[in-house]
Amino acid sequence: MTEMLANYYFMNHQYEAALTEYEAAFKDDPSNLILMKKLLVSYVLTGRVDRAFVLFSTMVSSDLPCIVKTYDIEEICPFAELHEGLSGSKKEVIKGADFYKSMGMVWIFKDASRSIKYLEQAHILDVDDERLAELIQSINEYLESIATKVDETPRQ
Repeated sequence: MTEMLANYYFMNHQYEAALTEYEAAFKDDPSNLILMKKLLVSYVLTGRVDRAFVLFSTMVSSDLPCIVKTYDIEEICPFAELHEGLSGSKKEVIKGADFYKSMGMVWIFKDASRSIKYLEQAHILDVDDERLAELIQSINEYLESIATKVDETPRQ
């Protein structure tokens, strides 16, 4: 019931209320990847970039292929609203490296290459963040492995 209520709030752009419900649902089902994705986006949309980044790190470490292969992404992440919010009204709240981290975290679901560009920009602004460097490397290695598999596929 908690996740259903969270989804209702999320779809109605009530992200603070959704976040409260997603956190409760996550305690009951911490391995639910779809729930993690929605929780991450809710953290970003409510300006909790540090919490989002901890969750993002966990997700990348545990199941990067599943994160990158997100279907029905518009249901999980309202990209138009998110981009507008982070570029516009929320830009005063989420600044500098956190802005680029936020964009990188949510773009991983739709376009991993674009995600990398945002994360690299965050790393330029926060060169001491070793975890960020590790995540960039992990994602790049994954993308390279996919490209290698495509190149090795026999053509008929």
